[in-house]
Amino acid sequence: MVLTTLLLFLSVSPLVKPEMFTALVHMEKSIHAEKRLAKEIRSYVTKERERLNELERIANEYESHAESAMGDMHATLANPVSAFLLVKRFTTDWNDVLNKYMTPNNTNQFIASLPQLTEGFPSPEDLDGAAVALLRLQDTYVLPTDKVAKGEIKGVRYSPKMTAQDCFQLGKVAYSQGDYYHTMLWMKEALTILENETSKTIEKPIILDYLAYSTYMQGNWIHALNLTKEWLNEEPNHVRAQSNHDYYSKLIREAKENGKKDEELDVVNNPRQLDEYRQSEEFAKYEALCRGEETQVYPLAHKLTCQYKRHHPYFILRPLKEEIMYFDPWIAIYHDLMTESEVKRIQEMAGPRLHRSGVFVTEDNKSPTTNYRTSQRYLWCLLFLTFLLLHLTIFQ
Repeated sequence: MVLTTLLLFLSVSPLVKPEMFTALVHMEKSIHAEKRLAKEIRSYVTKERERLNELERIANEYESHAESAMGDMHATLANPVSAFLLVKRFTTDWNDVLNKYMTPNNTNQFIASLPQLTEGFPSPEDLDGAAVALLRLQDTYVLPTDKVAKGEIKGVRYSPKMTAQDCFQLGKVAYSQGDYYHTMLWMKEALTILENETSKTIEKPIILDYLAYSTYMQGNWIHALNLTKEWLNEEPNHVRAQSNHDYYSKLIREAKENGKKDEELDVVNNPRQLDEYRQSEEFAKYEALCRGEETQVYPLAHKLTCQYKRHHPYFILRPLKEEIMYFDPWIAIYHDLMTESEVKRIQEMAGPRLHRSGVFVTEDNKSPTTNYRTSQRYLWCLLFLTFLLLHLTIFQ
């Protein structure tokens, strides 16, 4: 068959997850850096604890000497040896205490080491990208906000539970992009989690501020007003909250004067903001395919087969696992084409050559990063994949 008509899907390993905002290899470096940082923090705490213990010992010594001297102050001060020791205590000895225990040498050394320790940590841009990727995942797979916040994806718990502050941060990223749909979802979740937190991770008025405004932007004026009232109960003198309260009240009053009924205004709407393409049938099918749903009925599905293939010596001992998906055009999936060790080896070799994906959209052909390209790409390891594909397709 002509190679140009060949469409292949390669399943290399269950460990490979391509659509990540930051390459796994870089995240692994961050985790290793986190472990080193934890070790250095513990070392710093140990030194500080020793320093503070010594200061406490010196304070006890000063206190004991002062109480003893105050019992017979005249005799103490009249004694030349005692007088000498007293003067020494507050000159030479005190300077030693200042230099050794009061000057934050440990802190300065620790702070000076931070740039090296935190090199390779994710940037604020990485945080925004990770948030956008999570919101995209939520939309594509129609995941309930409360389940995602609990770390549950499709009934399986993959991660720790999110705090109110975590949910707020996610909603704040959506807010910064004018995405009030997700802002409402995640600010509501932040508020719910906050109510059940013993140790509060964020202040309630901050959440109410964002939630009230995003609720207003989605056309829910009465609910925006109620949230603002709740905000004012927490911060009665907040100027912007008072101004928003008056503005929302005016909008509701004018709407009623124009014939709007209470039940109409009381409905909570939170439409998902979609551009023209994302409202199309094509995009709906794309999301359905991501969820593993069938988007069309294939009349020849009963003839599709799976088989081992040994059409090249390279695959004699480890045959190809071929799954035919479509006949015209011919589409097949090859499962476990690479072993986990081969995948790991390519990752190790390609890691230093990774850079953030970009799209050539400018006149000078510079490659800015974009929100819709969230993966990083391999630059070198394509040679190995080319070798595999060559032997895979040579006699197709």
